[in-house]
Amino acid sequence: MAKFEEEVEKLNIKGIIITMVLSALGFLVAFSWRDAIKETIELFLPKSEGLLWKYISAIIITAIAVITSYILIKLQRANIVPDKYEEKIKLKRK
Repeated sequence: MAKFEEEVEKLNIKGIIITMVLSALGFLVAFSWRDAIKETIELFLPKSEGLLWKYISAIIITAIAVITSYILIKLQRANIVPDKYEEKIKLKRK
């Protein structure tokens, strides 16, 4: 049981939260926009030209997701919560 407690103390809570947020953003990008973009492209463009615009929209959405990911990673490294407060949080868990 002591080994488990040691491993829990080593957890990087900020890293875990950032990873969860990035995963959620990936799913949101994929599922929320898929149908809307598909319908919009079909509305404005004939079927023969739809494939090009699907790739363009996929590139734009990917760029937005990458920029958001980059910002979140920079925030993680910025050490917004000072280490002394993180230590207090870890001590309260014990």
